[in-house]
Amino acid sequence: LIKHYKTARKVIAALRRRAARNPKQYFSVDIEEGIVDPETRKAADEGVRVLLVLGISDKPGRAYVFAVDHPENDTSERNRRRVKSLLKKFLEDPAIKKSMHYGVSDSLGVQGLIGAKVRGYSFDTNYSTYLKWPAQKAYGLDEQSRVRVPEFSGYKEMIKPYLNPKAPNFATIPLRIMKLYNGGDSDLTIRLTDMTLDKKGPLLNTYVKVAYVLKRMESTGPYFDHKWYDKVVYLVPQKLESTFARL
Repeated sequence: LIKHYKTARKVIAALRRRAARNPKQYFSVDIEEGIVDPETRKAADEGVRVLLVLGISDKPGRAYVFAVDHPENDTSERNRRRVKSLLKKFLEDPAIKKSMHYGVSDSLGVQGLIGAKVRGYSFDTNYSTYLKWPAQKAYGLDEQSRVRVPEFSGYKEMIKPYLNPKAPNFATIPLRIMKLYNGGDSDLTIRLTDMTLDKKGPLLNTYVKVAYVLKRMESTGPYFDHKWYDKVVYLVPQKLESTFARL
């Protein structure tokens, strides 16, 4: 867990050196957001949405969780502002390759919360795991931890005692728990990256790019076009039949 600018600067510098030594190195990124009262900085039902923490992992077993605007981050406003600036520069550096799990959400999140336009995001484990294991029923990190990295299985449950199920606000999660939860997300993402890196290619890049379009179409996914769906289910089997016949 990193709260102070001096420590953050040393860690970011070390990560940059590793990226420079190995341009193919991926760094996983994961964020947590929450709502706080702008005056008291405490969790609130109504207030402003803030970046609570941001996690970065450079290899399995190691994750750095930067406390940003979490209510329990008792550092000065100037310190928090300088940490945000460091993270912003890291995220915006196109030479540093980033991997995320459904990163369209997190990349748009940090853009809105700290003004960081993520560059170098070219690998997404939500899509790479689908390409590698298309028979799975779900692809969230909780499901991936259960079926792919069982030593992480169940880690998502640790935050439930601190959330109101009717109106969950991650700002109510203690920082000591948030560190483990966000660190787990970051660590698991870099593990899944290593496990599916052979799926890097044009198709994965297309998924990443199209995700931004779909996100803008509807908050929960694309609109379902029944007219074209009816045509697809009619035409595709015929196309497949003729293709298999030629093969």
